Amino acid sequence: MAVNRGSERSTADSRKKTKGGQGQAVKMAIEQNANLALKAVVEMDASLKKDLKGVKGAIQSGIKNVIDNLGVLTLNENVKSDLGTLRGKISDLKDKVEQPDSIVKGELDALAAKKSELDNGAVKQIQTETNTNLEQNFKNHIQSELDRKVSAVDTAIGALGGNFTGIKSADDQKKLQGIFEYIKQQVGEIKGKEGRKGGNGKWADTGSALEGIKNAVQQYATDVFENMRESTMDDWLPKILGDSEKNDPVKQPIKRWIEKGVNGNSGHSNVSPNIAKTMRLTIKDQIKKKLVSAVYEEAKSQSSFFGKTTGNVENDLKELKTFLEEYAKKLDKQLEPSGDSSSTFVSEIVKEVEVAVKNQASGQTTDKSVLTFAVEAILVAIVAKTRRAAGEIQSLLLGTRVGDKKNGGSKTSIAKALDNALKTARELHGQLTVATETPKGLPVQPESPAQAVDKRLEAVRDMVTDEIAGTFTSKVKQPLADAVSQLPNAVDTFNTNAVGQIKEAAKKAITAAALRQSQSGQWRCGLERAEPSLDKSEGAS
Repeated sequence: MAVNRGSERSTADSRKKTKGGQGQAVKMAIEQNANLALKAVVEMDASLKKDLKGVKGAIQSGIKNVIDNLGVLTLNENVKSDLGTLRGKISDLKDKVEQPDSIVKGELDALAAKKSELDNGAVKQIQTETNTNLEQNFKNHIQSELDRKVSAVDTAIGALGGNFTGIKSADDQKKLQGIFEYIKQQVGEIKGKEGRKGGNGKWADTGSALEGIKNAVQQYATDVFENMRESTMDDWLPKILGDSEKNDPVKQPIKRWIEKGVNGNSGHSNVSPNIAKTMRLTIKDQIKKKLVSAVYEEAKSQSSFFGKTTGNVENDLKELKTFLEEYAKKLDKQLEPSGDSSSTFVSEIVKEVEVAVKNQASGQTTDKSVLTFAVEAILVAIVAKTRRAAGEIQSLLLGTRVGDKKNGGSKTSIAKALDNALKTARELHGQLTVATETPKGLPVQPESPAQAVDKRLEAVRDMVTDEIAGTFTSKVKQPLADAVSQLPNAVDTFNTNAVGQIKEAAKKAITAAALRQSQSGQWRCGLERAEPSLDKSEGAS
């Protein structure tokens, strides 16, 4: 119908374009031709529809034959059936895991072989080492060695004690307490007792051994210092002038000078005993008096030594020597003449002698110059004695006399060696006292350190001899044996668990496989929906 409407519009247009009769003729010719063409098309459409329907039927018939021949429509059911069969067979595998010929038989056999190897190898060896070899090795390599070492200690201590012949007790020779006690006694004898001072501050008992020597030196230094004031002069002057109390005459040549000073130029006349005694006592007293005020006190003020000793032998002797040297210097200074005359120190002494002689024998003359020379000679002798005393201290006690400088050695003084020896003896004696005596005020430790060591050694000896074997058995071997005895059970438990885990793993794997197959079997073939539909074309007619 669409074609007719098009023709009418075309004819109308032609009419408009042709305004004459020619246009009408042309219109008629066109209409006729168009009608013929339309008729031919209608006829051809009907014929074509008939042909397409036949082709459709032929195609559908061919496809159906192919589907029927191939069993496509039943393929989905066949696949479902086969999947069910497969799932059943997979499920059967789970039941066969527990059977002897299961799919994990190889793995289980390998595990059993390893267990047997472990039971017969390492487990059995561990049991043997624990139950038999462990104790034997302990006795051979530990207990016997400890016995030997303890015996060696006992032997060494006994040998040490045997070297001290003064240890009378055989039991003490084998103990450190006895040995140290003996050594302490011997060191104590070398050190000596300390001594005791009296009420006057002087040593009533200087002690013994090194302590006694030290105290004696202290007393000596103090005595010399104090006695240089008077007592030493009481000793020295009689040795120069003689001692009338002991009927000891005046010494030569002082005697000649005194006699010459009394008797003028004769020098050979005998002086009466009374005059000689008077001169001797006067000279002694005047010299002592002058020495105290003009020499002793001056030397004392110039020295750091005041008679108080320090207990150090070397230091005390050095201070004493310095004082004596200073004393000699001061007296030398007093003997120096003033101008052409003798010193005031000497002249004053001579003056007192002259007065004493005249008082003793009226009219007796004296020679001042001779008496001056005699007094000076006496004072020079005192200076010499003082310097000699200082020199002897230096030479004997402070000089380097002890030791040997050869081979890199060194020498020291007797005084210093004495100080060092006393210091060492005191320290050693103190240490030995601490080692051998029970500490006071410490109830926790009722024995001395040496006794404590002896007890510890005895405890070690008892432990090695009697206790260590039992302790080893109860504390080491038995707990280990108990643990080892559980080893086979532990291996069996491990094996059982391993077998169970292997089987369980196999079951889980099979179950998972079956589940995946079940899920994949839910699909449908759907080939019946592949047939093409050509019915839509029929709607065109």
